Amino acid sequence: MKLIREKLVVRSMALLLSFGGVGGMINAPASAAGRPARHGRKAPVAKDKERDKAKPHSKTGKAASAVAAPTPASFTTSNASAPAATAAAFKTDSSGGGGTTAPAAVTPPAAASSPPPTAPPPAAAVALADATPPAVTPSSPSGTTEAPAAPPGAAQAPPPAGPVSFVEHLGPEAYPDRMRGLHGGSLWLEPSFHGLQWPYMPRTGVGLSGYVWADNGYETITRGQPTLPNTVEWVQQARAAVRVTPTYSNQGFFVQGQLELVGNKDQIQSQTSNTGVVDTDDLWVRVGTWNSWDIKVGRFEGWELYHTGMGLDINTIERRGATQTNVPGAPNFERPDYYGVTYLHDRPNGQGVGNIAGHIYPLDFLRFELLTQIGVSDYISGGDNVLGARGAGILDLGWLKLKVGGEYVHKTKSLDRIVTVTDMNGNSMPVKERSKAVGSQRGVGGTAQVIIGRYLEAGVSGGVAIADQTNDKGDPIDTAATNTYSGGAFATVALGTLLLKDEDLLLGVGANYTSQTDQHRDTMLSDPNDPNSPMVPGRIDFTANLQAFGALQYMVAHQLFVKAVVAYARSDFDLSFGGGIYSNTMWSGRLRLMYLF
Repeated sequence: MKLIREKLVVRSMALLLSFGGVGGMINAPASAAGRPARHGRKAPVAKDKERDKAKPHSKTGKAASAVAAPTPASFTTSNASAPAATAAAFKTDSSGGGGTTAPAAVTPPAAASSPPPTAPPPAAAVALADATPPAVTPSSPSGTTEAPAAPPGAAQAPPPAGPVSFVEHLGPEAYPDRMRGLHGGSLWLEPSFHGLQWPYMPRTGVGLSGYVWADNGYETITRGQPTLPNTVEWVQQARAAVRVTPTYSNQGFFVQGQLELVGNKDQIQSQTSNTGVVDTDDLWVRVGTWNSWDIKVGRFEGWELYHTGMGLDINTIERRGATQTNVPGAPNFERPDYYGVTYLHDRPNGQGVGNIAGHIYPLDFLRFELLTQIGVSDYISGGDNVLGARGAGILDLGWLKLKVGGEYVHKTKSLDRIVTVTDMNGNSMPVKERSKAVGSQRGVGGTAQVIIGRYLEAGVSGGVAIADQTNDKGDPIDTAATNTYSGGAFATVALGTLLLKDEDLLLGVGANYTSQTDQHRDTMLSDPNDPNSPMVPGRIDFTANLQAFGALQYMVAHQLFVKAVVAYARSDFDLSFGGGIYSNTMWSGRLRLMYLF
């Protein structure tokens, strides 16, 4: 009997040792209970144009049959259903070039037939995810890198059973990808993720993410009018944001909110008329089903339908161009900014104005957005009532992306006007009446973008807009009745991939041209040589804006974006009523350091 017991003990110890050798893979998250593969999200990736994420990635050189033990952090990421592999395994695919797909976890037969352990996971595994990016290992001669392995003998925490509330630093898997663009390029950092739902959090929790960047730049502006001074200046700007995203998620259904707190350093434009130090960008709540539909309410941007490439970032010196605003003696005209269905694209300026948007995803490659804007620009002292609608559609085949849309905005005054009338006895008396001031804006536009492997991304964009406005009496304002035409193109080359086998080095170029006319028309003699000839309609105001740039970017350790931009701009003015014909030119350069987390 004693001999039988000893044999049972020996066999039990051998069985336990065989379980321990698989590195804890018994409790790898099951992919069947997680993310639908509707949008072809091949790999976890990241986000910006000021609102994105970047995480280190590396390729795995292991044989297909080898099983790598997951790190403890792999059980605390926002995607509970992702294969048990670290984020380092996905760099090839997230670079936008038809790379390898994410490796699936391999479970040994012995593990599959054994019941899961009953011991609860360590508290740290479900309370706070590891916010430290995975380490990048040196490249092998073949150009591949190996994913970091778990420490020898380290205990593996099982995934929590059912929905568990926790706080985590959002990893790359929270940001969707469908051949999004060159790794680190402008399409890869496109803030609306080509219409996909982000952050993707299929498990209940609170996500943390953000970014910080700083620009140092120099610009010169030469103005064509002899009475307008030139500009030579050094500029430093900075901006940081912390994004908090609480989420409830259960079997595909989700409720999600987002607050994006922003710290500003001397940016030219701010959310309000006062120069802000602390601001709010995103502030919204949405409800829906992952990869199917959602409704979103609050302050946020619409889908991007006009892309400029690696330059012309918002609020930068090259984006402002050869401006003359606030220059002493300058006419009350400014160069036009490009139009790309942008009246309702940006976050609303007034604190009383907000967006309501619905999104549907009928097919893996087809997405639609219907955005409405409602509110008043200043609900305390009165302002414009805003009602608008913007529709957008995206056809995303991965290597080819087609985006089109249109919008309409209607504005009226929120306050009555007080007018003075005379009664039957000849006495003056004040009377309230609705203001007849009305403004409308409408336009259409779109973009076509291509991604060629891991080597090139390029695109063209265009837009046409019409605006008009009346005063309190209902009379047209001729300077506000404008027609705007914009067109542009960009290209980004993975210079490092082509020459150095290092995809972190990118070269980008781009150019945009916008023209605008109004109805502010003067008169002129029908015969300039005859002062007695009748007067006929003359010139209208014409303004134009040409902007071009070249950019070189390198990602240090796959984390720190270092981008240098050199830009040229020319603003043309042909103004009626003796305003003059002249041009302003600008040359600028800046260096940006940016970290996404």
